[in-house]
Amino acid sequence: ANNTAVGYQALDSTTTGKDNTALGIYAGQSQTTATSNCFVGTAAGSATTGSFNTFIGSGEIGVSAGAGEFVTTGSKNTIIGRYSGNQGGLDIRTASNFIVLSDGDGNPRQWINNNGAAVFPTQGDAGYGTINLVNDDPFIRFFDNGGTSTADKKKWDVRAVGASGSETFDIRTVNDANTVFTTLFSIRHTNGAVGLSTSPATTGTGITFPATQSASSNANTLDDYEEGTFTPYINAAGISGVTYSVRAGRYTKIGNRVSVDVAIELSNKGTGGSGNLNIEGLPFTASNTSGYYINYGCLVDSLNSDCRQVAAQTIPNQSYVIITKNGGSTAQHSALQYSDITNITIIRFYACYEVA
Repeated sequence: ANNTAVGYQALDSTTTGKDNTALGIYAGQSQTTATSNCFVGTAAGSATTGSFNTFIGSGEIGVSAGAGEFVTTGSKNTIIGRYSGNQGGLDIRTASNFIVLSDGDGNPRQWINNNGAAVFPTQGDAGYGTINLVNDDPFIRFFDNGGTSTADKKKWDVRAVGASGSETFDIRTVNDANTVFTTLFSIRHTNGAVGLSTSPATTGTGITFPATQSASSNANTLDDYEEGTFTPYINAAGISGVTYSVRAGRYTKIGNRVSVDVAIELSNKGTGGSGNLNIEGLPFTASNTSGYYINYGCLVDSLNSDCRQVAAQTIPNQSYVIITKNGGSTAQHSALQYSDITNITIIRFYACYEVA
């Protein structure tokens, strides 16, 4: 029946079983009709009646069990080390398709169960249950092979980079040719900063968004944050030669809304201007929503005319504001004109508007 037995009572009970190999005292002792087992070591698989098992590891008669010694009807298991089949919280005596790696005392250190899940147990409070990857660019790759075509297959890497200047923990996607790597999430271990689809900040702690917004269709998702400065300026038809003593703008953008602070102080209003006076150079274009004319508090000093109730007003789909005014009557407001300002006019305002 093509069985090979070396050792006292190895394969001692075999009747019609075939293609079994047992090397060691009592190895495979209880086998009767099972096939294609390989037992190496004292008492390895001595109680096993299942088939297609591979157990390698010696016990000590009367003291400790051999590899798989307590496995009974389980089949297609692989054990390397002195794990008995029921030890260290893992019982596979009647289970199949397990792979177990144990230490010299039979404690299971790693195993893969019959669903393909890998387990790394700990022993006591000092245990770590870790996976140590020693490499210049270590990563663990998750590969989805369930698709019907190459395009269906997805690859994700969990990666640690320790090189100077790029000390990060990354989650990235990989293309089919393994040539394009797209970082989705990074944490810089030196400061705990987080990057979303971009590199995290090298100093300070916070969340870094991409320089170009990747907008989400979910209204409850924060998909952008940005801070910065800009240089505002006045404009009107035909204007030239304007000079400033103060020209400052700051902004903070959160999601689809930006807040801006503007301060302008003229030293010369220039020449040739006419019509509406615009404050231009805003960092983002206002929402292109019909009727989106929103007014904000504004200070205007040193004008040529009596202007009251001044306000800064955004214009749909434009990156400038106009200054609205009212002459004190019951008439509707109108736009501040170039002719209303002087060489020392001051304009300051704050606005918070939805971007296009």
